[in-house]
Amino acid sequence: MSKHSQEVTKVQQAPLALAPKQPEQSTAIMSRQEELFSVARMIQAMSKQESCANPNGPDFVKGDVVVYPQRYKIGGYKAPFSVIFLRNTLEWANFEVVGAKEEWRSEEPRIDKLESEGGNEHWPVEYTHDGKKMKRYRQITLYVLLPFQVEAFLKDAMSDAPTLTGSISPIAMKSRNYSRKASQEILNVIASKEFQLRNAMRVEKGLKPIPVYAYEHILEPKDKTNPKGTFQILTYVKSQAVQNPAVLELAAKAHAIIASQTNLKTVVMDEEQSVSSSRGEVSDEV
Repeated sequence: MSKHSQEVTKVQQAPLALAPKQPEQSTAIMSRQEELFSVARMIQAMSKQESCANPNGPDFVKGDVVVYPQRYKIGGYKAPFSVIFLRNTLEWANFEVVGAKEEWRSEEPRIDKLESEGGNEHWPVEYTHDGKKMKRYRQITLYVLLPFQVEAFLKDAMSDAPTLTGSISPIAMKSRNYSRKASQEILNVIASKEFQLRNAMRVEKGLKPIPVYAYEHILEPKDKTNPKGTFQILTYVKSQAVQNPAVLELAAKAHAIIASQTNLKTVVMDEEQSVSSSRGEVSDEV
């Protein structure tokens, strides 16, 4: 046997590559019935002293914008806040007139077609249902992301000890009466002929079109006074580009998901308002 035949070749075995650890999956199960969007509402109160009691407890005061059911404040007087628009829906909000109050009963989609084609955009504001006096208000619901909440989520997710704060879940903002103008102004920015023309020109020059979720829209609560009293309303301030690329990336994903949904449901909140106010008179303001 030759010397060379007696030698055994030693093979250096590479260490086994470890498969990347998969992220932990939640075992919680939710049905579509539980997948409800949170709702941002502004604390309302008329200027008359007897109407200024806060029904929401001492944590919030009139003018505060609060997300329910989690109950956290996102804005208030001299505290503007920004939202990233994802999509919107149009509804009639139906109230029953009970004594000196109007109590919320339901919502139904507004359909801007001829009545012969199933449209209801021109239904009368006051009507009777099952013998009850009712009043309906035009409503715009914006589904939005809150940039500061998304940034808090990103920071928390990368921390050594996550506290499960922040959120990348869209919320719903329902606006009627005077505050409906704020929603209309946002829609006028992103759904205008100018916005569409700008994108058409960009595509023609080989540039990417500007998506609606690439902007933050600044909103601020303010008082509006008329002969009936002083009301808290939401006002549109301005729009600006989303500054954080990571927030923009998550906004794009949220937009892709929510834009394809056909049955959006929100948390139901008990609402009532004074019949003596001028809300009915301004519900059709454009």
